[in-house]
Formats: sequence, C-alpha cells, structure tokens
Amino acid sequence: MRMLIFWPVAAGLLVAGCGAGGTVVEGSASVDSASASGEVAGSANTCITWAPATRPLSYLGGGTDGFVGTIVNATGGDIYINLQDESPCLLPNGQSAPYASGTPLNGRSLYASATASSPRAGTRFIINDPYVGLPSVQAFSYDEGAGSCVGSSSGAGVKLYEGDTEGLDETGTGSFTAVRLPDDAEAARQWTGASDSSQVDDWARVDITINRLARCS
Repeated sequence: MRMLIFWPVAAGLLVAGCGAGGTVVEGSASVDSASASGEVAGSANTCITWAPATRPLSYLGGGTDGFVGTIVNATGGDIYINLQDESPCLLPNGQSAPYASGTPLNGRSLYASATASSPRAGTRFIINDPYVGLPSVQAFSYDEGAGSCVGSSSGAGVKLYEGDTEGLDETGTGSFTAVRLPDDAEAARQWTGASDSSQVDDWARVDITINRLARCS
C-alpha cells in the first residue's frame, strides 16, 4: 500500500525538514533535554528533519509493504522517537521528522517517550501495511521500568483508507492523529531513498501527529 507525508509531492514541496519556525535542525548534534520536572531526560542526537528518512527512523527491510510519512511532535514538550531495535533521536516540540519503515507480517514498532535513557515509558505504535487489507496504526502504553503495560487487552488502533484522518485520545493509547495521504510511488522512493523502486512503490503514506504520550493505566 502507498501513501505519504505532510507536503504533497505534486506541488513540488518535498520539504521534510522545517519546524514551526521554518528552521532546519541538524541531526548530528547531541542534546541534553530537560523534562517538565526540570530533570535531564537524556542525551540523543536530534532527529533529521529532511527526506530521505534515516536511522533511527528508517528500516527498509520487511518486504514490499511499508509506511512512509512524517512524525509531528505536538505534545508541548520534547520527545524521543525510534523504530524498534534503534536508539532514539530527539524530536523537539513543534518539529517533525520523516520516517520510513517496511512492515513485516505483524507490523513494526515505533516508540515515543519523554526520555532518551532507560527505563523509558510512553507510546508504542505498531504500524502495519498488510499484503491484503488496509494500513493500520495501533497504539499501546509501555513502561520499561514496570514491564509491559497496555491501555486495554489488545491496545487500540485505526485503519486508514486513502484520504482518511483518524485518531485516538485515551490514557492507554495517548492522543494521536494519523492521516493517510494519496498513494504516490515517486514520493515513497524519495522518502525512503531506496534505489530499488519495486521495493517501496506500494508503501502507504501516513503522517502521524503525537499530541500526548500514553500512560499505563
């Protein structure tokens, strides 16, 4: 399935990198960030804010199904985000970063937390672009210090047709909005940087705005 990211390619605006003030944030700087309580939340590189997506927000394995899009931080504070098996990067409040991920049979996890260092807690998203059926975004709460926790027995999620805007706002899922943009093979190739277009042409384009992190109930 295919889809994309905040700025339509047809309009020539493949600009994955500007925050609310229009400034590009370099991804090589390591930043110590303070939490709402004033404590240092950890140290991490700032997320790259322009296409193509890069680690820790890029995974091109998983076959010919996947997601490309933009993650937007609208939580009111800094967050740290990463795909599974990667170390997080810092996404400041009001900023956005491109992501690209193949989705194996059971989807792939995307983590968002208020801290960079373990034990982390926040929202675990599972993004899935199945071989048959609609792309979906599921959300769970998680807390590494208290073990796995979920807002409900199976989490909660949304399935997306092209042009859909769906979201959830619950304690166990946090608050997020997912927008599925029209399928676009060229946009998927540019967002992934993939040299083999057959690998990503059918990837879904989904923007995810994180409004509030999940909490264990």
